[in-house]
Amino acid sequence: MNTMQKYAVMLGLGAMGAAALLLMATTGSRRHHPGMCEEAGKSIDERLKESKVALDNATAHIASVFEKIGSRKS
Repeated sequence: MNTMQKYAVMLGLGAMGAAALLLMATTGSRRHHPGMCEEAGKSIDERLKESKVALDNATAHIASVFEKIGSRKS
């Protein structure tokens, strides 16, 4: 093998290595992304439930305040 062929082989191996790294990086990012979305979705659902509970508590409190006001007027 002469020097030119050695450089061609090295260049080919380098290109294949870079393509493999790019493929692994792309595959890795695709696998990680849905996990992130699931975590975000879970936290949004939990926040929504907490907000709903807080709204129900506030509604019950306001209703009791209006009942007390109504009973004092009578």
